[in-house]
Amino acid sequence: MSKKGENMNFTMFYPDQTICNNINDFVKCYNQLYFYDTNTSVAAEKLSDNLINQTKFEKEDVFNILAWKIDGIAVNSTISPNEIRYKRKWRVENGKFYGDNIYHELKMNSVISYVSKNSERWLAHWDNKEIGYDPKCAQNVVSEIVSLTNKQSDTYLGKVYIVALLYFVSKGRWPIFDRFASIAMNAMINPKMKPYDNVVDTKLPQKNSIAFSQKITTVGKYADYLHFIKVIQSESDYQYCISRDIDRALWAYGKIVNKWSKIKENSQKQKY
Repeated sequence: MSKKGENMNFTMFYPDQTICNNINDFVKCYNQLYFYDTNTSVAAEKLSDNLINQTKFEKEDVFNILAWKIDGIAVNSTISPNEIRYKRKWRVENGKFYGDNIYHELKMNSVISYVSKNSERWLAHWDNKEIGYDPKCAQNVVSEIVSLTNKQSDTYLGKVYIVALLYFVSKGRWPIFDRFASIAMNAMINPKMKPYDNVVDTKLPQKNSIAFSQKITTVGKYADYLHFIKVIQSESDYQYCISRDIDRALWAYGKIVNKWSKIKENSQKQKY
């Protein structure tokens, strides 16, 4: 009799490129790798885990979510693992929030205020266990934030970060989806996938498109990704809405799969 997590219909490899046949082992391995192979801190990850269980988000909470997702939290050997310290232009001054994403300064005060103001309404909705995932409510959250960013000239927030906010205000029911999460899913659902294969990064629709602002939770790759997460949860000991172990594992796996394909691509270039 197989133990839970075995005989998955996913194609998975360990970092040494040997085959992995157990989703529990996969999540454990890559969740640990995440902390070694990404620019994050234990404090930042604890913060993101704790925010899943909030009943309301203060403005500082929303700021911390964005700082965590947009790489605004500093990590270096002089900072305690339990300390949150911002980097670059991330700061709070006179009740205003500032940050950047390397390329330009982010305008996010209006969206921080809006999410904080409406967080109790959204979070209370998902407190009802019978609600489940509720695509309609999830889509309303996305639509409201997109509408706000279009109306406010002092606000800009990309689609990946809007989806990250949805994750937190839905108490972890709706997943974070970015480049490496996409690569991980596309690699794992391909039965013919081998290390060094080129795996496509399926991007989210344009933020102002109908596909994103009105249909993202029911049609397309993001809806597919939710189903993918549900399958992992049903076959493993991990729950996406309790901790970010699955999310971290998929991000780390997507990153290493992308790295493998780049190694092959560079080696082929050197032949010519």
